[in-house]
Amino acid sequence: RRTRRTRRKSGYKRKRTSKRRRTPRRRTSAAPLQRTDRKQKGGGAGGLTADDKLQEIFASKGLEIVEGAKSIGYGNTSVVWKAVVSSIAEFTGGEEPEKGLEDGAPVAVKVSLRGHNFSDEVRALQALARGEHPNIIRFHGSFDISPSTYIVTDLLKPGAELFELVRTSRPTLGENEARFLMRQILTGVAYIHKSDAAAEKEAWAHRDLKLENVVVHCPAGTSPPALC
Repeated sequence: RRTRRTRRKSGYKRKRTSKRRRTPRRRTSAAPLQRTDRKQKGGGAGGLTADDKLQEIFASKGLEIVEGAKSIGYGNTSVVWKAVVSSIAEFTGGEEPEKGLEDGAPVAVKVSLRGHNFSDEVRALQALARGEHPNIIRFHGSFDISPSTYIVTDLLKPGAELFELVRTSRPTLGENEARFLMRQILTGVAYIHKSDAAAEKEAWAHRDLKLENVVVHCPAGTSPPALC
């Protein structure tokens, strides 16, 4: 057995391994504003096409998909389709329709993916819809056809998300505009949190409050934003 001392005498030299030099990271400017929701394979809004089966499901409920049968948005748990009420009698089941809801009325239909459970969201929307708060999106109804849940709400103008408003404002939103928007967003959130705003004295939380879920009907200062 050779010891360290004998290795030195015999001229044995330990091979040194060269260390890799770490290249310093380049500093880049701040990244532009981007969406926080994850996109599925195939693109973002407009990346999914309705098949015949989905069209039949909508037709059975008095609805018809429009916008070239393309989705107008989707995430990890749901797809949103633009539709119109083709038959108000079929949609309401013969009951009295809501004010402003008639044949040809545009609506948005949120469809759950992979059997995701929307029962809590439906209960919250049903309870909050009773108050008709101006800062809460209007809920028109829902139905279940296995394995998905379908939620029908107001259709808000594409590109009217607060995300788009902030991203496209040049140079930025003014202080008065930001104050106006924040006041009404917080008013809507406060209404959701109030226990007496929901049925059976239940309190609710939004749990997904972000720029993409705040929709502005018109430019800031002319119409209230709505939470969805």
